[in-house]
Parts: sequence; structure tokens; C-alpha cells
Amino acid sequence: MSDHESLVEAFQLSAAHITAALSHTITDLQSQVQETTTTYYNKVVDTTTNVTTNVTETKASLQAALEEKKKALQERADNATKDITEKINEFTTQFQQKWSDASGAVCDHYSAASKDLYEKVEATKAQVQQTIEQGKLTLQQQYEAAFAAKEKAEEAAEAAEAPAEPAAEPAATEAK
Repeated sequence: MSDHESLVEAFQLSAAHITAALSHTITDLQSQVQETTTTYYNKVVDTTTNVTTNVTETKASLQAALEEKKKALQERADNATKDITEKINEFTTQFQQKWSDASGAVCDHYSAASKDLYEKVEATKAQVQQTIEQGKLTLQQQYEAAFAAKEKAEEAAEAAEAPAEPAAEPAATEAK
């Protein structure tokens, strides 16, 4: 086996490792998005079940939690993108100098493998963005639904506490 064939095999093996790492990064990000939205949903449920609190205070609390969770999702997406970039940089640094003397079919294999890897990286970056946007949308929907439920519960509580309106006076009976 020639040095170039060994190099192609090493390149393909490294590309497979990076692909697996990208898949793991996406899976981890999706799990964290799910965990974050579930945590926020639980806060929403806890907050909206307690109708005795002030609406303004509740809204501020939910808004603060929403912003905190959105920030956490964005930080996780940034970390995922950073991880992807680091893996690609390690990979290209490892193989860049070794390919300088390769030619012919070896270069064609390298080029095809590099293109495939690049496409996987771009698809992963798109998945990261899609996952983070979906997580933010879910958080926003939960916030809006929670606040609407909170306002409805407050209105129901106020209606239950309001004194009953006196019944309308019966119409005067006609004289016989």
C-alpha cells in the first residue's frame, strides 16, 4: 500500500470521526433545547397555577425566564458552532501539509472526500440554526400561552370575587 493510499484512508477515517462528532453535537444540542424548553414550560405551569400573584410580577418573571432560556439556547448553539469549527480546523491542519505532494487519483479522492465533509458541515450548521430557532419559537409560544392563561385565570378569579349584580326588578304587573 502506498503512502498516498494510507493517507486517503486516514483522511476518510478522520472524516468519519468528524461526521460522528457533528452528529453527536446536533443530538446534544437538540437534547439541551428540549431540556431547556421543558424547564421553562414547568416554570410556566408553576407560575400560572398560582393565580394569587400580581399579573405584572408574573409577566416580568416569565419574561425574565424566557430571556434567560433564549440566552442559554443561543450560548449552546454558539458552543456547538465553535466545536464544529474547532474540529474542522484540527482536521484541515492535520491533512493540509500531507496533501501538498499528492497528485492524480489521490487528489481526486481527497477532493471528493473534502467536498462530502464540507457538505456535511454545512448541513450540520443549518441543523444547529434550525434547532436553535425552533427552541426559541417554542419558548416564545409557551410564554405567550402561559401569560394568556394567567390573564384568563386572573379574570375568572376576579369574576368569582365580584359581588353579584342585583336581579332586575320584575316588570310592573298590569292593573286588572
